[in-house]
Amino acid sequence: MFTLTLDERHHGVLISLASVLERMPCANVAFWRFRDISVNNGVLFGLPAPQFEEKSRLLPGGVCVSSEAFTSFTHSSVQIVDGVIEGLQDADATKPLFTLECVDAGRWEIMTEDQIMALELERRGWLRQ
Repeated sequence: MFTLTLDERHHGVLISLASVLERMPCANVAFWRFRDISVNNGVLFGLPAPQFEEKSRLLPGGVCVSSEAFTSFTHSSVQIVDGVIEGLQDADATKPLFTLECVDAGRWEIMTEDQIMALELERRGWLRQ
């Protein structure tokens, strides 16, 4: 398992999910699964933040959305504060391509078993742990 981190702030501004995704190879991701999510506010996939947060905690498999819905979401003003987001090849996948974890909106950690992906993440500025 390869673990890499992105831990920085830009002029005191927390790292947005959109900024994280700019540094990730995500071409093979068809679905995204959210687990144990906390956000600043807003609406996520048609649900007010408190309801989405609750679903991401209570549903055994988290909340799964298509890449199209996820891409639209990344253009919103919602800030992920804490939680886990998994990139999946299909909605029923039990093993994610990678697991992305956010801690206090300022530190992101990605875990993958794919060595090629780990090398590409390093090339894009992620630090290997």
